[in-house]
Amino acid sequence: VVGERGLRLSGGEKQRVAIARTLLKAPAIVLLDEATSALDTRTERSIQSSLARVCENRTTVIVAHRLSTII
Repeated sequence: VVGERGLRLSGGEKQRVAIARTLLKAPAIVLLDEATSALDTRTERSIQSSLARVCENRTTVIVAHRLSTII
């Protein structure tokens, strides 16, 4: 259950919702700035592999501080 203005969402949940909203718009260019910084490593890997498939035919820029996010 999501509270008013997403008040009950954790940081990671907010990031997942933001990624989903972006991908539903199907943009030609995707810019992800620290998009998975609030996620645990296991969830981050899962989302990164899904993003790789979804962003296959799109220009994608990923900004991250963790090297594991980019590799």
